[in-house]
Amino acid sequence: MQDDLKNILSNAKGDLSQDQLMKYLNDELDQTERHDLEKEIANDPFEADALEGLEEVENKEKIELIVDDLNRNLKKKIAKKRLHESG
Repeated sequence: MQDDLKNILSNAKGDLSQDQLMKYLNDELDQTERHDLEKEIANDPFEADALEGLEEVENKEKIELIVDDLNRNLKKKIAKKRLHESG
């Protein structure tokens, strides 16, 4: 299985990076970059849902910790499912 599938913030096209999302959430993008990102997100329901969920997190500094935890849990579930399917 590709590593991209194990990253909760990855998407099928791979156009929007975790770094871009974090910069957007932390208001670190200029007006043009922000507009471009919003335009891109409008065309992808998964990305829109991901951003909406991340915006709900009150303490933005904890987002990376939350994402890391989600990725760890996702990897565990994938490994467990593989083990179950092979045995």
